[in-house]
Formats: sequence, structure tokens, C-alpha cells
Amino acid sequence: MPFSGKNRVIVAFFLSAFSVACTTSSYRVIDQDRYRTELQVTPDRILLECEDIKDHANAGDPEGNFGFMIHVLDEEDTVLTMIQEPVTTRKHCFKRRDYIAKILRNGKSIYIGTHLTLNKPRVKGNRSFSTFAKKGTFYENGRSLQLSVIQNEHGQCYSATNEMDPPCMPPEFPIKGSPNS
Repeated sequence: MPFSGKNRVIVAFFLSAFSVACTTSSYRVIDQDRYRTELQVTPDRILLECEDIKDHANAGDPEGNFGFMIHVLDEEDTVLTMIQEPVTTRKHCFKRRDYIAKILRNGKSIYIGTHLTLNKPRVKGNRSFSTFAKKGTFYENGRSLQLSVIQNEHGQCYSATNEMDPPCMPPEFPIKGSPNS
């Protein structure tokens, strides 16, 4: 007997909930050369952080010194850290974090371009850790890259070079495998 009315709505709700619950969390290296690494990850594997950097020389500065970082949970469940230099103010760091958080919220597949490569071996026994919502707490692996660009599959983008105005100008994209390639 076919579903009708209220039953059809209930079945559709459960099917959509099941498909959301089955979304696969992923991390993969798309490409890497001597100077650059390109990643594709799901938003649940990304953690944004504005770290208060204690600088005794500028202790009286009301804006403070903040470093912006992106932590990514890799395929071995260790944490890779990407930094964006230079150190900035609290206000600017949180503006950057909020802008990138919007890119993550609006996407299911995130493409990240970095300077440097993943050739350095993972460090075992590192005591630094990061906690990812719905995933847990994982140790950092001692690897660090410099953020170049981050984009979702809809083209929403942030460039470490151009910041938020204008977003992502060439030559940063296409990243191989990204929507623009």
C-alpha cells in the first residue's frame, strides 16, 4: 500500500535523516609538489583557532597579538596544523575565523591549498592536542603547513594573500580536484 499524507512526510523525514547520518567524513591529499600541498576534507575534520600569543614586549597592547590556525584531522587521526602569518590583532583574527567558519558551514567538501609539503614525518607522543566536535580529542602530529587558500565546493573562498577582499584571485586556484579546475 503506497504511503499517503502524514505517513509520506514521516518516511521522507527518516530517509533524509538517514542520508545525513551516513555522510562520510574524509581527508585526502589531492596533490603535492616540492612547494605546495592541496587537501580535500570534510568540515567536521577542521577546527579554527585564534591563539592569544603572549608577547611580553607588547604586554600593554589592548588589541593583543593573535595567531590564526586551522587544525585538520588527517587520515591517521592525528592533527595537522596550518598557520597564517603574520600575527594579527584579536579583532582581525576573529573576523578571519568567522569568515572561514561561514565557508565551512556552507560546504560539504573543503579544498585547502598550503605552502610547504607533508614530507616531514609525524611525531609520535606529542602532548599537544585538539578537540573536534562530534569526533573527539586527538594529538597533534608535529607537522605544520602555511595556509594559502581555503574554498568550499560552491566557490566560497578565503585567500591568505588577499584575505577577504577580493576573495581568491588566481594564481591560487584551480587546485586540482576543486570545483574551479
